[in-house]
Amino acid sequence: MWVIKLGGSLLNTEVLPFWLKAVAHANAVIVPGGGAFADTVRVMQQRWGFGEQAAHDMAILSMQQYGRMLGDMAGLPVFKKTGRFQPPHDRAVVWLPDPDALNQAGVPVSWQVTSDSLAAWLAGQLHAEHLMLVKSTRLPFADDIGKSGLPVRVPVERGWIDEAFPRFIEHASFKVWLCCASEHARVRELMNDPADGLLRVV
Repeated sequence: MWVIKLGGSLLNTEVLPFWLKAVAHANAVIVPGGGAFADTVRVMQQRWGFGEQAAHDMAILSMQQYGRMLGDMAGLPVFKKTGRFQPPHDRAVVWLPDPDALNQAGVPVSWQVTSDSLAAWLAGQLHAEHLMLVKSTRLPFADDIGKSGLPVRVPVERGWIDEAFPRFIEHASFKVWLCCASEHARVRELMNDPADGLLRVV
């Protein structure tokens, strides 16, 4: 099973519908980013000065907004509970993160914990084999990095993933991959053989 995080930056591109179509019939859980929905929370917190817990919860709810949009656009089911959930093998589902559940699980309350880290947390909860983070930024070619993969500190330093992410994959049994948003046409092929074009993060 794959956990696929579709970042909020895809809201500003033309490829979002292509990604949804490409993974709609995969054995995958889609994790929405926050995008413009989360940006609004940041602006309002700066304007009104409400606390970190409220901002954290609101940012997670912004992921729910994006997730409901994705589910409606692609006709995909959505879910909140992570218990013993297993997605169907021939249909992707969209995760709607619940702030109360994440707080109870001890997920840190911080803007450093973005949807990247939450996707890693979910991948661990669901015992997924792979986590793919889809990025609009330009990424190095996998062939240039080699089979050993890219140390996680590099994408953190370059701002591709959040600062909390390394802690969420420290003892992970799943593999982490970065994928450029332009690769939507090949994504199903790459999911069958990720080392052929996805960028491994270790």
